[in-house]
Amino acid sequence: MSKLTELLNSRHQDLDFELGTLHSLYQLANNVAKKLDVEAEANTVLTAMQNRLMDKLNVDIEDIAEDEEIDVEDLDFAVIYDHLGTAFFHAKTEMASYLQFDSTLNNLKRLGATDDEVEKLQGFKKRLERTIFDRYDVTEDDLKEDGDE
Repeated sequence: MSKLTELLNSRHQDLDFELGTLHSLYQLANNVAKKLDVEAEANTVLTAMQNRLMDKLNVDIEDIAEDEEIDVEDLDFAVIYDHLGTAFFHAKTEMASYLQFDSTLNNLKRLGATDDEVEKLQGFKKRLERTIFDRYDVTEDDLKEDGDE
């Protein structure tokens, strides 16, 4: 397993942890926060975590409302969380597809494909790579540490 594969898999596990944490924060905000008089604080953290995950997973609240055929104001946490979960699994598929595509391109080059022959495929790989690297916070430093440049 390449270092990039290991990095992306571990970042995906981090994302899974964040999704689980979001659900725990929701339960805390609804079941415990009032008793401890920390509702505002709990809701602030819950909202920040939800917004972060929506951004990372490219989930839009207006798209959810449209899919559910309800107003944005009528969306509840369960519906949003369900859409985040679905996006999480789509992210895993995208990541696996990217890694497979990267491997395929490397194999084509090893088999003698010229740069001209793989140029368009490289363009697609770069577009997909931007999405994956943004989602999983992969930096140039990560790639240098991994030996991939």
